[in-house]
Amino acid sequence: MAWDWNKSGRVDSFEFEKISCKDLNVSLGSLECSVVKGTLHYSYYSQLKVSGELEVVNAPSSMSEQEYLIRIWYCPKLDEQERKIELGTFYFTAELHYENGMYKGKISLKSTLARHIDDTTIKKWTLHKGKTVSTCFKNVFKSLGGWPKIDGIRDRKIDKTFIFDVGAAPITILEYLADYCGGEITVDTHGRTVLQNYVSPSDKKKNISHYVVADTTSVIQAGLDISNSIKDIPNRVVCVYEETTGKKKVIHIGKAALAPNEARSHKN
Repeated sequence: MAWDWNKSGRVDSFEFEKISCKDLNVSLGSLECSVVKGTLHYSYYSQLKVSGELEVVNAPSSMSEQEYLIRIWYCPKLDEQERKIELGTFYFTAELHYENGMYKGKISLKSTLARHIDDTTIKKWTLHKGKTVSTCFKNVFKSLGGWPKIDGIRDRKIDKTFIFDVGAAPITILEYLADYCGGEITVDTHGRTVLQNYVSPSDKKKNISHYVVADTTSVIQAGLDISNSIKDIPNRVVCVYEETTGKKKVIHIGKAALAPNEARSHKN
């Protein structure tokens, strides 16, 4: 947590909370390190919508392997009035550096839309004629996981069956549905994937940024670096092979996944 005092008697602070990967409403306590610097990036045209980076000190060595989400709160205080404003909920990867008995380094943040961008379908995905956009949207989450929210769209029925090939990223299915009803896919601060009415860039706030003030402990000197790429390793894979003999075409599909009881399985 970093503090910024000024002459007006205002104090700006930030809180960093660990959130369950299975339930966005379950808190696992405070982040077990000190955040000395950080930024959040809001990009209208990116699929992630929000990403960021934190610099931390006094972090546990196991942080790069732990599975939880990070939720960031902005907690301003003016005189005796306090507020707590939710800024975002993120997947993270940590690169830690050991020096003088403590770990410090950088945490990369990705919005929870990352699960739809990085995942792939393991079978053909069909949007059936006559089904509503809202039903098709919810079905993606029933099968592939995540946290859906529908906010004020004009629901429509699909007028023609559409099929996505094996290996399609779920985000392409969600964006197709959004386009179909004049909506857009975004993410809210709680980590839910939102299907909402389209809002043009000119109607959105410009140049939004949040900055956590740094102190001298953010300086990193030579020592032992630790990085862990375990969170970049797929937990499901699919292979598609197309065999053509004359006019006959056969598609072979192979797939494999971690066992359901594995910590990094698709189920978990």
